[in-house]
Amino acid sequence: MRKTIFLLAIISASVVSLSGVDQAFAHQRVDIPTTHQSTNIRLTVGHSNEPAYGASRTHDGLHGFEMSIVDKDTKLPVSGTGTSLKLDKYYFKNVEKYNKATSSNQADKIDKNIQFGSVFGSPGTYLHRQIVDTGVYGYRIYGTVSYYGVKTIPVDVTAFCDDDNMNSKTKFEIGTWSSSFGCPTNMDYISFPNKPSDK
Repeated sequence: MRKTIFLLAIISASVVSLSGVDQAFAHQRVDIPTTHQSTNIRLTVGHSNEPAYGASRTHDGLHGFEMSIVDKDTKLPVSGTGTSLKLDKYYFKNVEKYNKATSSNQADKIDKNIQFGSVFGSPGTYLHRQIVDTGVYGYRIYGTVSYYGVKTIPVDVTAFCDDDNMNSKTKFEIGTWSSSFGCPTNMDYISFPNKPSDK
């Protein structure tokens, strides 16, 4: 009986301790300050199914843009009616083109004003489904977030994926981001012992 109670106490403590931890997957975070100190929110963004691989004969390239919104201090999800967000996407075919660019508007492909919504049954989680290619991706998230129906918080931030060969990952970013998420690479690079045949 004592062993059972002891095990239940350990499991309960583990669940409680994990619920307050930031997401540990390969994403990056930005805190959105407001005029009211108690309503700071944290956005965490990245590609689903990290690490991300571009579409090829060996991989479907399905890595959506995903984002979570939580209260910075309590880590509770922030969601509800009144939140209205849009997404701009920037794509550079390779790191060399990204390094040469002086503006995100020089990207090889730009999609603007994409509406994306919350994931059903997962408060504070948002997803834009997409199939990615190898290259450098950037995302601008803008609009308003309803803070539990009490306050409307304006949002306008931009995040770019990270690659070791970038001269500066932050040159087109808006907001002070921490951590990072990887740029999609070619799955053939991780094949062992041989790369897949073209046959």
